[in-house]
Amino acid sequence: MNLADLRVYTLAVDTSERINLALEMIARGEAGLKNYLETLKEEDRLAFSLVEIELLISRSEPSLAIKKGTRILPQVGDNARLARFLFIRLGIAYRLMGEMRASENYFTKALDIAERMENKSAVSRARLNLFYNKPTSCVNLKLAPRAGLRAQTSIYCGPMAVRN
Repeated sequence: MNLADLRVYTLAVDTSERINLALEMIARGEAGLKNYLETLKEEDRLAFSLVEIELLISRSEPSLAIKKGTRILPQVGDNARLARFLFIRLGIAYRLMGEMRASENYFTKALDIAERMENKSAVSRARLNLFYNKPTSCVNLKLAPRAGLRAQTSIYCGPMAVRN
């Protein structure tokens, strides 16, 4: 896809679709990503900013992602899809910084939006992100010998059971 094609395509779609295209280009490692981002920067500043936050997280720059993300929060408030996208990215960025309460707050907001949208895959992803925020512990499991098998030791790591 050349730059002229990208400009025509960019004009024909909404912000969510532009973000999805950029994410696909990132995943495939497409060479045209740089040109596409330049086009987004000119034609859809919000889409550009949201993709930039994704790139900052992937480059392990969560504090900058949080700074940029919180700055554009008011711009996504009326669009549930964009708000959910941003909340998930802010949740990931806060998790990378070790700020689990803030992370959980954003993942919970994303879950609420996904449930209102009745988007089952988005609900599952939000729940999975909340699951990853739970503290984990590892235990040794000793399996008793069974018919013809020797005793085995395995390690299980997973969320700790929280008791009230």
